Amino acid sequence: MSKSNDEHIRVVHDGDLPGREMTGHEPHRNWHIYSLGADLLAYGFCGYDADALMGVRGLSASRLIRMLQDDSGSEQPERRVGDLLKSIVDKHRGELEDIGRQLSWDRRLRRYHAALADWKSQPGAVQQGRWRQRPMTARQRALVQVTAGLLDIAVPSGLDRGTAADWLERHGANLAYRGGA
Repeated sequence: MSKSNDEHIRVVHDGDLPGREMTGHEPHRNWHIYSLGADLLAYGFCGYDADALMGVRGLSASRLIRMLQDDSGSEQPERRVGDLLKSIVDKHRGELEDIGRQLSWDRRLRRYHAALADWKSQPGAVQQGRWRQRPMTARQRALVQVTAGLLDIAVPSGLDRGTAADWLERHGANLAYRGGA
């Protein structure tokens, strides 16, 4: 007898995955990514469809139902949703990608603000710790370069982690989240 989706979800979250010993640990994030992606790939999706698929998530139920009904056609009443979904994404790609990009941006913005709030709540000893003298990180360097380019100012040189963090804060980085999508 096959399990319902809810039973599979419960099993996965209990750590008992099909074909694996009970470990009591949640599977690695990549297991989820590859498992979901493999099924989407089987339906003809690829990485370039990610924004549009995220856009489907942002549709109202009534809009998605209309799309499914419009696309199902009476000539093949037994078409599967996976097949319909691929043709819906292809047919409404622009609209769905716009919705998907906005949803992804909103998610990243929430994570950015949560991380920033967490950092600002750290004691002064942490904020002024030895990390400040370490070399600037690759991410900081990239963000400094992008920020300087967007502000049309010279890229500063000789920054360590601390001075890079100060420079980025003074110049309003992360600029991606200053105004809106």
